[in-house]
Amino acid sequence: MPKLAARPAGRARPVAPATFLLGALPIVSFVSGAYCLGLHPFGQAPQQVLAPSGIVLILASLAQARVLFVAWKNRDTLEGLIEHRRILSALAIGLVGSYIFAVALAPGLYGGAAMAAAFSVFATVLILPLAASPRALAVWKHWTSGRISRRTVRALACLSIAIVCCEAALQLERVAREYRADAAARLPRVPAVVNVSITPALLADELDLRFVSMSAGRFRLVIVGEAAQLGGPPLACVARLQRDLPGLEIVAVPLERAWSLGASADLEQKVVAARPDLVLAVVGGCENLVHAPVAPGWFDWRAWELSKRLFPAATAPADVADASQPLSGNASPDDTFEAYLDCLVPELIACRSPITVDIAARWQRSFRAMDELNLACRERNIPMSVVALPSRIQLDPALFEMVVRRTGGTPEQFDVGLPQRSLAAYAEERGMRCLDLLPLLRTEGRKLFGRNTATWNERGNTAVAGAIGGWLESCYGSQLALAVGSINR
Repeated sequence: MPKLAARPAGRARPVAPATFLLGALPIVSFVSGAYCLGLHPFGQAPQQVLAPSGIVLILASLAQARVLFVAWKNRDTLEGLIEHRRILSALAIGLVGSYIFAVALAPGLYGGAAMAAAFSVFATVLILPLAASPRALAVWKHWTSGRISRRTVRALACLSIAIVCCEAALQLERVAREYRADAAARLPRVPAVVNVSITPALLADELDLRFVSMSAGRFRLVIVGEAAQLGGPPLACVARLQRDLPGLEIVAVPLERAWSLGASADLEQKVVAARPDLVLAVVGGCENLVHAPVAPGWFDWRAWELSKRLFPAATAPADVADASQPLSGNASPDDTFEAYLDCLVPELIACRSPITVDIAARWQRSFRAMDELNLACRERNIPMSVVALPSRIQLDPALFEMVVRRTGGTPEQFDVGLPQRSLAAYAEERGMRCLDLLPLLRTEGRKLFGRNTATWNERGNTAVAGAIGGWLESCYGSQLALAVGSINR
């Protein structure tokens, strides 16, 4: 039998992986462009980056297909040219550059579309020499093999590696710092202050002598919470509580943001400057978790730890309230009942059982913020307690069922008392007192709120003030009596 002719050496060489990568470029670019155009709503532009990115991706895919078709006709030199250019390294550098372009553009949620468009344009420019004439290819090959081009590629690669290593190191430092903060927050449990009878023989032994040197002879109480939870802008609940207990002086410190967003920078200073004898952290179990921080995106340069170090004044904090989420109970009395129900729907996330990872993270942010305040108080021997404030859906079973049906769920999927039990468990773990107002106010129900609003009415402020006042008298009756005695003297 005649022997088969041997294949040329050039034909026997296997196809380089970069060849398959180049063949997939136009397909990936076209599919990505079609997806961007399909995702962008016709006639509206909530994200201006989608439509331009989709058009650029489709045009780039057509250009890439044309270049690769011409290059395939001259495939004898295709693989050697690809190997010479080390195209995989060049594509990797282009990918990093495209990401930096997308971050600098700050396109928001759809930053990946801008990155894909930039990388597709870069890849198109990169493979253009494949369709050039042999003379142009020779000139280009001589230029890319020069010392300047090699040093430029190496410098870009080293710069990219340095940026990635710095960011990774800062991220690890942040994780270690948060771990240390969580470890410090696990304070040892201390016994709660017991109520003692006011007898002259026991004053020096069992009463805290700090109350003897109270300013103006009053028991100073600092209440920390959102203004709406303290009785609205006039703080009617606080004023009524101070009027009911003559020996009590209250300093209200409204929160600038919810506990789930973290404590403000000057919260500890405000509380310590008031020189309190007791601190009450008022937490609305449902309303508190409605607020969610903006999740730092992959294409937001302000979320980089490196940018926070280099540009501290330009980077926004990560824990900013999400303006897209409706605040609970913000419907006015003139709004319809349907609008009011829509405002109450977000509060159900706190009662869903079992809790999701996102809700667990919000609880942890709340506990961390309270831990920071509790640690500052303990360093100054100031007791701190927690007041678990119920929401309207927890006090009105009929309203709760209507809100649940509005979400398409069933009451079995929710646990009404779950937020209060979470706060009680937190307080018990840290040796703090916890006042749960849910069982105390459940008998009143809907009568405690205004029409189509989650703000306490006059009856509600009276009930809340009475419950907190009774709890203060039962736990700190001796100190209050001592304060009243010093005033009468």
